[in-house]
Amino acid sequence: GEVSIYFPAKKESSKLRFHINGPFQSTPDRSSIKENAFNSSLFDELCSLFEISFIKLKKNKLLDRNFLNILPIERDELFGDYSKFQEKLIDIFTNNDVLPTSEGNFSNLKNCLRGNQQVRNLIEGKDLHLFFSSEKKFWALGVNQRNSRLDHLLQNIQIDVFDQTDFIDFVQESSELIDQEDLLSYNSWLFEKQNKYNLSESQSQFMNWLNKKEIIWLQKFYSYLLKLEQDEGLDTFFNDCVIVKTNKGGFSCPSDCYFNTTELSNEKFTTIHSDFFKFGENADQEDTKNFFDILGVKSFDDEEKLKLILDDKY
Repeated sequence: GEVSIYFPAKKESSKLRFHINGPFQSTPDRSSIKENAFNSSLFDELCSLFEISFIKLKKNKLLDRNFLNILPIERDELFGDYSKFQEKLIDIFTNNDVLPTSEGNFSNLKNCLRGNQQVRNLIEGKDLHLFFSSEKKFWALGVNQRNSRLDHLLQNIQIDVFDQTDFIDFVQESSELIDQEDLLSYNSWLFEKQNKYNLSESQSQFMNWLNKKEIIWLQKFYSYLLKLEQDEGLDTFFNDCVIVKTNKGGFSCPSDCYFNTTELSNEKFTTIHSDFFKFGENADQEDTKNFFDILGVKSFDDEEKLKLILDDKY
């Protein structure tokens, strides 16, 4: 961008992506501006105008992805007083609702989050409060390409990250049965019995949220957990978690579930929901099957049949 003193200062390089104009004190040949206290104070005034411009652009519906892409970022390597524009950004986004969200609204730095696309696809903005003790949270405007200017901007202004580690920890903490006696006593998650699991309020909220999800969403959920298990080596991380949708209308731990077959009519058995392998993309169905296998969902084989016969007789 150009630096002007009512006329362009031809030799002045700002490294900004927008023009600035002010009554700067110039060098004798008027081709650049001096580095002095007077000009430095003008930069402070320009930074105040910089903040006001966000409000005006928002009012005129021009505060969008294109505008964010011209804002200064660390890799621009601004120097001297020009760096004040970059430093001002955190104050601007903290004190004003001028940060575009993925829902098409605006919020501030304290209430916005960034995260990878797979987590964002699973957790809608309206559901983020579940993960943050009912605080109102929003996904910041999505990044289409890693290491893009927008990606660097969101990093530079220090937006909190909700990443796959946070997601894994929350799912595990919200669905794990700590008391193994509960796990042995009740082999199916039924919401009218949730008090018998001694779950916290946040755990109950999570399970009720999970129960409202459609089969297609759950397939994507399991597919993502499978990817995380494979990438992070979390082979047993979800084994004691009540996250398997069953034909009984609730959720259960993987170790208490069987794959659905016509032979399993006995009410003693809890089977996974049959719709997992009727609907959705083939890849998601396969990932769901593989995830259940890893977690210990059982097939009704000869060994299980023998156990059933012995249980009935003895």
